Amino acid sequence: MRSISSARKLKRTGVDLLAGRAVVRSMHPFMAAELGERFDLPGALEHGLLPLVWDAENPADTLSAYAGMYVQQEVQAEGLVRDLGAFHRFLEAISFSHAAVLNASEVARECAVRRKTVEGFIRLVD
Repeated sequence: MRSISSARKLKRTGVDLLAGRAVVRSMHPFMAAELGERFDLPGALEHGLLPLVWDAENPADTLSAYAGMYVQQEVQAEGLVRDLGAFHRFLEAISFSHAAVLNASEVARECAVRRKTVEGFIRLVD
């Protein structure tokens, strides 16, 4: 099987090494209705609704580890950004813009990078 980081590279190059022999499954974030009485708005706003994070004993640590693994596997291993420190700052800054109008210039100022860099980061995570 191919890892997720390889999948991005394969998608870019148009290669299909599995040739229909694998089924793709996706685990999307929970919806409030799915959680019913377990839904906690403050927790959802702070940690999101990813099943792995939602069901964790320590959601903050799990979310941090998940984000770190994403950066390592998807971004660093693929060489998608030049400055990982700036990308980490971007991820933190953009997390505060959730459900708000995004001001790329403000995010760039917070991350100490150019606006064009932030726009590239946005395309990467989109």
